[in-house]
Amino acid sequence: MPPLVHKIHQHRPDEAFVPPTSPLTPPVPSVTVGQKILSACTGSIITSLIVTPFDVVRVRLQQQSALSAAESAAQAPNMLPPHSKIEAPSPKTNLSALKAHKLHPINVATLPKGLGVTACCKEVFWFPTSVDYCVASEVDRCAVEHAKQMRFSGTWQGMRTIYKYEGIQALWRGLSLTLMMAAPSTVLYFIGYEYLRDWSPIRSEVINPLVCGALARTLSATVISPMELFRTRLQSYPFESSSQLAFQKTLTGMKTMIAQDGYRSLWRGLVLTLWRDVPFSGVYWSAYETFKAKLLRTQYFHGSVDAFTPSFIAGSAAGALASIITQPFDVGKTRRQIASCESAGQMSMIPLLTKMVREEGLGSLYVGSVPRILKVAPSCAIMISSYEVGKQLFDKMNGNNVLT
Repeated sequence: MPPLVHKIHQHRPDEAFVPPTSPLTPPVPSVTVGQKILSACTGSIITSLIVTPFDVVRVRLQQQSALSAAESAAQAPNMLPPHSKIEAPSPKTNLSALKAHKLHPINVATLPKGLGVTACCKEVFWFPTSVDYCVASEVDRCAVEHAKQMRFSGTWQGMRTIYKYEGIQALWRGLSLTLMMAAPSTVLYFIGYEYLRDWSPIRSEVINPLVCGALARTLSATVISPMELFRTRLQSYPFESSSQLAFQKTLTGMKTMIAQDGYRSLWRGLVLTLWRDVPFSGVYWSAYETFKAKLLRTQYFHGSVDAFTPSFIAGSAAGALASIITQPFDVGKTRRQIASCESAGQMSMIPLLTKMVREEGLGSLYVGSVPRILKVAPSCAIMISSYEVGKQLFDKMNGNNVLT
């Protein structure tokens, strides 16, 4: 009988390593799990504070694209967007109030190109029903002017517009939820990835991080999916100056969704999220490990104790690459989450993207790509470099003094 041979744990350039105490026990890490959690959470907080404004603009641009598509579908006479359905007034409806407003379907032909039905009416002439319906007549120019003011043409212009009309705090709308999501998501994602990576039987330096990153993201995305759904809907409110009012409306909408479709609806868009996040994570970790290994072999970084710079550069490049590749899935995910319950429940990823290309053109799949890259590249760089620096500091505190 051949002797038991313990699997050799390969040393990673980004991880301090202490040899196992026995051939049958796992390697003893130089940094504890708790210290890794603290490093990951610290990096996540810093990242969220910096990149949340880009995420808000990304959601607004993608929502604006969805509204523009609805406007195009409404060009036919006497038609509203496909997702709209005028319901018969209930007995409790204040009919006198409705008559006083002289309800009119929106005259799309008189609107500037690209403005959505909802965009024209919200806040100024919004009547709170489940349909896109305008209470403004053709001579009410202020609705059009208001919509012009709130239309985004790009990332920086979008930020300036939000700052001017909604206040600087609107750029960080959803930040509290982002921070709440950070702890469980980061812990499961980063620590789960490292565990899977180090114990995976896959030998390939490219395939191993790709598979392990995808598996780690599947777990973390499933856990935080309800919170991300709430955050995406909250960030999609472009016309409410009050964050509290936007929060209340989002909460009411979520309660209505649960009442109609059950608690499973809280995971609406999870499959689409996985379509985006699983490929992203696989590409990201594979690219990150490859880029970092190449950087560490260069003359400049060879033998260096600097954990920040190579991690920052590799994380930024890998994040940008993964963002470009998975952008269509991000657009599909956002379109699904801000859609009405009826239309969203019937859409899966491939039919949704195919429909968008057919009706809106190939460019619709890359709406919001610039703010997403501007968000993802620095966020990946800040997150991974903060995590690596944190591990290095804890490693020194523990007295190991092993270079990471």
